[in-house]
Amino acid sequence: MPRPRAPRPVRFFAALSGVDTDLVRRARHLLTKRWGPLDLETEPRRTPDVGAESTPAGEPVFRSLLGFAEPQPVGRLVELAIETAGVEQQISEDCLLPGPGGEPPVNAISGYVDAFKVVLGQLADGASRVALGAGVFGEIVLQRSAGGWKPLPWSSSDWSAPESLRFLDELHGRLLRAADGVAAAFPDDAGTP
Repeated sequence: MPRPRAPRPVRFFAALSGVDTDLVRRARHLLTKRWGPLDLETEPRRTPDVGAESTPAGEPVFRSLLGFAEPQPVGRLVELAIETAGVEQQISEDCLLPGPGGEPPVNAISGYVDAFKVVLGQLADGASRVALGAGVFGEIVLQRSAGGWKPLPWSSSDWSAPESLRFLDELHGRLLRAADGVAAAFPDDAGTP
């Protein structure tokens, strides 16, 4: 019979997108100042995977994924989601205007990878989201199976894009390697990958 125990540490990440690569890099700098070093990241690249290929003004969107180096307690997702929103706000204020279409100049979202899933920290409620506290809601967007990551019906297509899946596979692998044999450390867990 399973017994209550603390969740295993997770690997946090952030996804940054915007029309100005310098502002995307600025958001990266602000997040690493607050959350520590990265050990995995993608360079800002033009992508059609962030809702649309361009903004309403026709400008291309660039996206970068950041993997924070140290495994952290899962409960820190609330803190990271709030700080990620704070980075969006700070960049908007620094620019003195919103981005095209009233959007922030940089869109930042945070989440984590654990052994079984990818969870985003959202600031709005929805049918597929669970309240975590302090106005933050968790949303599972991908589940791990023998065949790799499987998107859920409500998941945005940007999370199942090839670059995102490669990044999440690598972050997942690093998490499992850091656990130094998850199954050996937790032999009573059912369903350990």
